[in-house]
Amino acid sequence: MNKWTVTGAIVLVAGLACYFFVYDSPEKQIRKQFAVLAEKLEKQTGESPLITAGKAKTAADVFAHTCTVDIPEYDTQKKIMAKEMARHILAFKSRFAAVSVKFYDLSVELTGENKAVVAVTAGIRTTSTTGETEKDIRELECLLEKTEDDWKFYHINVIDVLEK
Repeated sequence: MNKWTVTGAIVLVAGLACYFFVYDSPEKQIRKQFAVLAEKLEKQTGESPLITAGKAKTAADVFAHTCTVDIPEYDTQKKIMAKEMARHILAFKSRFAAVSVKFYDLSVELTGENKAVVAVTAGIRTTSTTGETEKDIRELECLLEKTEDDWKFYHINVIDVLEK
């Protein structure tokens, strides 16, 4: 083997390694969006209102220009504009001293080049200002669309409320 063959093999292996370590599949990108949303929906006890507002604003960035939210339990369907989403998130978080959101069992189905349906379990833990803790578990169906290199939520349907 000459030095050009060895050099070519090294470049090829390095290129493949970079591709697999750097390139994110659509499923991985979608999972990252759920992780970002969970992180930004979180509120720590004693968190500054400025930090809470900043997190609400960045949480709103994962939503499409218009996102429809369906909650059949309350016979509610609402279209929320992206610029209003931060206010809704902030209003929710302001009712509690602490909020924690975890997403489990993500099942991603790509339905087109830039669309996906995600079935997911959301665990929500809230602590009131008086210290009372509540847990809620909900099954969600989320529709996402890829726009400008990011996956955005454009429809969220609450499927079921599970027992605690």
